[in-house]
Amino acid sequence: MSQVFISYRHSDTHSPRVADLVKALRAAGVNVVIDSDQLPAGPNEGWPKWSQQQVEKADKVLIACTQGWRECYEADGPLEIGHGCAAEAHIVRQMLYKQGFNNARFRVVLLAPEDSNSIPLGLQAYHRFHWHKPEEQAHLLTWLSMGLSHPAIPWPTLHAPFDRRIANR
Repeated sequence: MSQVFISYRHSDTHSPRVADLVKALRAAGVNVVIDSDQLPAGPNEGWPKWSQQQVEKADKVLIACTQGWRECYEADGPLEIGHGCAAEAHIVRQMLYKQGFNNARFRVVLLAPEDSNSIPLGLQAYHRFHWHKPEEQAHLLTWLSMGLSHPAIPWPTLHAPFDRRIANR
């Protein structure tokens, strides 16, 4: 099954918004991976490796931008906080660089109107989704389903054996 990873910076106001986004996406059938699923003990491999692996193996990555996430991406925030976000932002930047900035995997999602000014310069060229606007939610779900594998629809089977003698009469 395809995976969508959500990268975000924890905060008292932003984390509940991210939790609401995850709940809505899962209700729509999206396979979402998020760090809070690893709590309370955290991943066995440690947060830096886990964060890197999630960004690398996800089919799509949603970046829930805030000023804090922007600081992590641009590496100009306080060093003592946001380590997981910083690890994810670093991998995003490196993967974009390696792909010649051809970006089919990463998109910004804005959970509140005030987050519009928080998009890092390196991500401003790409489309963003305003989840706080109901009309944009369907667009995000459409993008998440583009290019993802869907299970094949099986051919119908007959419930009763077919009797050819009756068909030729």
